[in-house]
Amino acid sequence: MIELKPYIEMLSTSLGLEEEADARADGRRLKAIMITDAEWTAVQGLVELLEPFDNVTNYISGSSYPTMSIIFPAMKTLKKTILNEASHENPGHEEPQSASEASFDFDLMDDPDMYGDGIDDNDAADEAEIEEPVVTRGLVTTVRAAMAQLFRTYCDVSY
Repeated sequence: MIELKPYIEMLSTSLGLEEEADARADGRRLKAIMITDAEWTAVQGLVELLEPFDNVTNYISGSSYPTMSIIFPAMKTLKKTILNEASHENPGHEEPQSASEASFDFDLMDDPDMYGDGIDDNDAADEAEIEEPVVTRGLVTTVRAAMAQLFRTYCDVSY
């Protein structure tokens, strides 16, 4: 998606310059649903945050027989990476600094309703329109802090 950003912006601009009314209308619709620069930045930050998970997944899935001798070192490296990134963001603090960063509810992970049953009871929600940009300030920091806490709590890969 990040790689498509310049092409999406170029398409939006060029449609706005078209002589055909339908093309200009498409350009206006595209501009209306276009994500903001802050949202693009948040997406880029999340991509970078999730990159170590992609690397570990590719490493483990590339093995013919993913055994614990492969999984433990991979998970230990992933945990170390996530905790190092979180500590660099909050130097000198093992735990998240703000209440918003610490507000992740770990009990939700055990709640079966959290993941849904695959049955859509509310079709109207699928058609909801976003009228305001998503608040992305601190999003990557909050996700990184929650991931670090999850690793501290649930991922004991010491051996």
